[in-house]
Amino acid sequence: MIKKQKTLTRSEELIRYKNSVKKQFPNAIIKQYYGKYYVEDGEGNKIKSKDFDVSNANTVFGAWKNAKLILQNIPIIERNMYKFSDDKIYDSFVRIKPDRSSKQ
Repeated sequence: MIKKQKTLTRSEELIRYKNSVKKQFPNAIIKQYYGKYYVEDGEGNKIKSKDFDVSNANTVFGAWKNAKLILQNIPIIERNMYKFSDDKIYDSFVRIKPDRSSKQ
């Protein structure tokens, strides 16, 4: 028999997002800027990724969710960064192909 998973309420989800962010940044706090919310690391720095831009959220819930998703995706991006680096793409175009004109 398949067990039904318990669906989380919005407040339970918020607590999970907040706790996962606070594992990496124990002093993390929520800040508001012109009616939009974002999470700071406790030292005055906005939690953000250098590779992609996430806009500030309309709600506190959205801000904690964005911060959690950013922290979750940073290791994935760093691990796969070389696959999409300019050097690797350039190397694939510059590969030396055998000269077919010398064949008889």
